[in-house]
Amino acid sequence: MIGPGATRPAVRPSNGRIALLLFLVSWVGFNANLRTTAGYDGLAASLIPFGLWHGDGLYLDAVGGTLPPEVGYSIVRSRTGHWVSLYPVVTPLLVSPLYLPTLFLEGFRPDDPVTGRVVRSLMEKLSASTLAALSVAVVFLLLRRRASPRLATFLALAYAFGTSTWSVSSQQLQQHAAAQLLLALCLLLVTGEGQLRLAGLGFLGLLSGLLTANRPQDVFFSAALAWIVLRRHGRRSWPFLLGAGLVAAALVAYNVTHFSGVTGGYGDYRLPDGGRLEPSFPSLTAVAGLLFSNRGVFTFSPILLLLLLRPRAIAGPVRENAILAGGWVSCVLFFAAYPGWSGGYTYGPRYLADGLPLLFLFLAGPAASVRSVAGRTLLGVSVLFAVSLQAIGAFCYPGGDSGNERHGSWTVSRSSPVLAFSAGLQPLHFLPLVAPSLPMARALAPEEGRGALRFAEPPPASVPADARPDVRVAVTNRGKGRWSSFGGWFGEGAVKLAAWWTTGDGSPTPGSVPTEAWIASSLLPGETAVTTIRPRAPAAAGSYRLRLGIVQVGNPSAGGPGAEGPGVLEAPIQVSPAALGSGPRVIWGGVDGPSEIVAGRRARYRVRLRNGSTTPWTDQVHLSYHWRSADGVELHREGGRANLVPMSEEGGFGLYLIEVVADVPAGTYRLELDLVEEGVAWFAARGGAPLALDVAVREAGPSVTFAPLPPGAFRAELEAPDVPASMRPGLTIETPVRVRNLSPVPFPADGRIDGGLRVNVTYRWLDAGGSVVVPDGARTALPSPLAPGEAVTVPALLVAPETPGEYELEIDLVQEGVEWFGIRGSRTLRRRVAVD
Repeated sequence: MIGPGATRPAVRPSNGRIALLLFLVSWVGFNANLRTTAGYDGLAASLIPFGLWHGDGLYLDAVGGTLPPEVGYSIVRSRTGHWVSLYPVVTPLLVSPLYLPTLFLEGFRPDDPVTGRVVRSLMEKLSASTLAALSVAVVFLLLRRRASPRLATFLALAYAFGTSTWSVSSQQLQQHAAAQLLLALCLLLVTGEGQLRLAGLGFLGLLSGLLTANRPQDVFFSAALAWIVLRRHGRRSWPFLLGAGLVAAALVAYNVTHFSGVTGGYGDYRLPDGGRLEPSFPSLTAVAGLLFSNRGVFTFSPILLLLLLRPRAIAGPVRENAILAGGWVSCVLFFAAYPGWSGGYTYGPRYLADGLPLLFLFLAGPAASVRSVAGRTLLGVSVLFAVSLQAIGAFCYPGGDSGNERHGSWTVSRSSPVLAFSAGLQPLHFLPLVAPSLPMARALAPEEGRGALRFAEPPPASVPADARPDVRVAVTNRGKGRWSSFGGWFGEGAVKLAAWWTTGDGSPTPGSVPTEAWIASSLLPGETAVTTIRPRAPAAAGSYRLRLGIVQVGNPSAGGPGAEGPGVLEAPIQVSPAALGSGPRVIWGGVDGPSEIVAGRRARYRVRLRNGSTTPWTDQVHLSYHWRSADGVELHREGGRANLVPMSEEGGFGLYLIEVVADVPAGTYRLELDLVEEGVAWFAARGGAPLALDVAVREAGPSVTFAPLPPGAFRAELEAPDVPASMRPGLTIETPVRVRNLSPVPFPADGRIDGGLRVNVTYRWLDAGGSVVVPDGARTALPSPLAPGEAVTVPALLVAPETPGEYELEIDLVQEGVEWFGIRGSRTLRRRVAVD
């Protein structure tokens, strides 16, 4: 009993209440950006739960084969004939209960282009954020095993908002959020006091199995957990092995049913040229990149550096910690063994997100050992820095093309946070959900833009090529209703200012991409807002006209590029040549090549260019390309490389040959040729100007064969009389190769859009000892299907090895994704070539 004047003891909230509060705070924070940053990796995962509730099971037949490859690549045809997810299905199975309310949406179809996109994207975002927020709550409970409530709360919030948990895992339905939750639950069970009961061991085995089934690369964590369980429990570990074994059996059964082996979709994945994604020995550059580059886990979450500075302060059994740490290091080395270690188009260290619960468990001891005011202040500052980077990712990515790994991994000025921050806030995709009256809700009539624009300040009369001048424009609402730069669902209806360049006679400027700028959150009739727009000047010097107009997202009739009349504001601007400098600069001298390509086929372009800077180019600079849609939207495809070893030189310009793969569906595109310094950045990302071409991609004809050749059809006769006896290192040339079909069936000249099943002329290089040094040479397609007994001469692309020496060139045919003809018994053609 508490007497008069006595002090009531403070009541501390329980761990469960704090965990619940952290879940709610994290969930609200993860969804505060009201938008999705998801790419198409998670498309299949976001559709499967709808199918589960509508009786389709794990099949995606409703959408399979109907989407362009750059959108639907996560949906593939299985061996059963059904369409399934290329990636594991654990994540969509875990979140499927959250999709139950969609059953009651009248007339809803997830493949509907309007409502389907909104509901699917919203459910993907809510599901991913729920999994990520749950992992925050579990990580807090895990940290309480080794830290005080205050420190555990601080570290849990740092885990939530100062790591990729926020900008990646909570924003898209890939495997990361589920992996982090499953690993955190496993660690919570394995770090408890005393031995687990049989039921607990079985549950831990189930979770450990799901961890690997969800993302096979996490098998290293599952193996470490298995070692700990076996070491602690010995023969009592059988429930753990049973639980993990049941998941493994289900995984193997699913994979062998739908794919060609136990590795599932990962094992069946093919590169655009039909080859496998083969690992190599982990490079130090890749390891350093995973840890410290623009995609480095320590770069984005510097508080984790405490693990390197105070490793002895890590609490817990030393041997078990070492095994768990070994699992994390194995993951690092695994990803470092592949060329795509940086994670593709993404923000920050995506690949190492799965292991974050383990790193923060280890962090409890080192963080508790920091007792000085200066040290704790430094910890706080490091977390604030990390949170600021994640906030940029949540609210500004992918603005500024900030997820594109072409920008390089070590240039701070071209890092994802810098590019995204410079681009500013991105559209709020789900704004009508919380503020239905704020977005622009009506279509803008074309006449509303008449007389709406005037220059607030005189525009510059002259600008350097590739410059981005500040152009101040006053925008007056001449319409009868409110304008808003806030859009509805996915930004539809937003009213913005657009700028584009034309030549002196009004023709579109090749390679010019329109620029858009925010006007105002609300502009009533008669009101005026002043905004600044920064359009990139053309790359070539000359006389141009800068044109500006009002545009509305999703409403092409409102105006924009190509529009004429009183609604367009324009100014003549002289573009002067860019001065030579030390930065990357290429001067284009012209290009010859087709303006039309068959979808999935290859085309060659002869490009003339020279170095426009004072800095010599190294052998790490190559000619390459990527595709844009007709309106300038990048498709995030980068093409093959061509060495900068000229076939000839004239007037200071070198002539180079590059092969382009039309791995896009039929349509009109902008093909951008550019130079790239490997491991650093593309020249366009560092201020250079690419060379843009308008290219039409058309459908293949009805004669295309989309099937492997029968076993006896891999027979051909090859002749190549003009193979040179010597070549310069790295030189790319064309040499005629005569191909005769000795089989009873035609050789297909076309195939799938990814290049698979097409018959190509190719080669490999062998050294003087007969060892293969270049296993996969450039491909050259047949000009048309080759009937049995017929012959054709093709201009085969040939790239010399980059190391001087005596070589043997072996020319062969290959059916992409199936087999080389020589392996099936067909006679290859060999020639001696000196490379010097």
